[in-house]
Amino acid sequence: MSLRLVSVDVKTSSPVPTADYINTNVDSAVNVKIGSSQEMLEKASQNFLDCGTDIIGMISREVLEGNMREIIGQN
Repeated sequence: MSLRLVSVDVKTSSPVPTADYINTNVDSAVNVKIGSSQEMLEKASQNFLDCGTDIIGMISREVLEGNMREIIGQN
């Protein structure tokens, strides 16, 4: 499990409608890192113990894409 900073490109794969029904595409760059507190390390080891930065980045990208779509849909 890597504790390094991981850069992730987060993009909507298709247009996302806003609350005003305007379709929009969003691209963003995000940096993710596993926290260093004891609790965060324990949680991360449960989820990412045998994962390298590529897997951590892929999982983070999927989660962040869903969150981004949700936020866009609310505004």
